[in-house]
Amino acid sequence: MFILRPEADGELLGYILAFGSAAFYALYLLLTRKVSGHTAPLNTLLFTAIIGTLVMTAILPFYWTNPDLKGLGLMALTGILGTLSHFFIIKAFENGDASSLAPFSYAEIISATLFGLIVFGHLPGMLTWIGIAIVSASGLYVFHRERVKKHHI
Repeated sequence: MFILRPEADGELLGYILAFGSAAFYALYLLLTRKVSGHTAPLNTLLFTAIIGTLVMTAILPFYWTNPDLKGLGLMALTGILGTLSHFFIIKAFENGDASSLAPFSYAEIISATLFGLIVFGHLPGMLTWIGIAIVSASGLYVFHRERVKKHHI
């Protein structure tokens, strides 16, 4: 709530979409963790790509705009980086447990902040920084607790 600040100016739809995005990403991570080690990473990547393609194809007619050459390049770059990212996530879950990998997801906060600054010239406000600190501290505490628990077993 510190990060979103729903009382601040903004549209409800934007908040709902942000929450939905986070929920589906969490579902993706849970499912990836469940199948890692049981299925070859490239198969998991293929199934993820097929599902994503089917969902986006259903939405496509309502929002498609023909891209220019720069847009096509950005789409290709997004596809390549997204594929690599998904593959690395799959391999990470194959080789490590979720509680050890969770702190690395906080790199998303750093990269999102940097991209926000570089692309939009925007830095989060103080309440957002407090929210980021709460989320990060909570995650790091769970990471620490799991490591201590693992060493006592």
